[in-house]
Amino acid sequence: SYDVPLKPLDSKVERKETDFVFLREYLRRRYPQHFVPPLVFTKEKWETTSLKKKEKYFTRFLINILRNPDLRGSYFLHEFFSMDERADFDQVLSMRLKETMPSKLSEYFTLSGMANTRSHTTSWQF
Repeated sequence: SYDVPLKPLDSKVERKETDFVFLREYLRRRYPQHFVPPLVFTKEKWETTSLKKKEKYFTRFLINILRNPDLRGSYFLHEFFSMDERADFDQVLSMRLKETMPSKLSEYFTLSGMANTRSHTTSWQF
């Protein structure tokens, strides 16, 4: 697991790499109208410099998520930051895995209560 410092929040979160992958996929499916930043992976697995790089990348990833007000308002993101006990967080993960994602535009919510969508003039082709 990685200790990822969050200077804007003056805190630190300890999570596994798979937790970050799950967080990204969850936010991407829950908020498809928003860009969720990608995760950067290094090829080296367990070298000290590689671990420090990954912690830095994960910190950037979380800071970029926090810049978006809708993503910042995600309940799962709050759980991701606030749960210290691994067993409790694992329960939340299993609960989130069973959660059904919105499938209709009317099921998407933002802080303003409406889904913000944009389409391009050529979007009818898709």
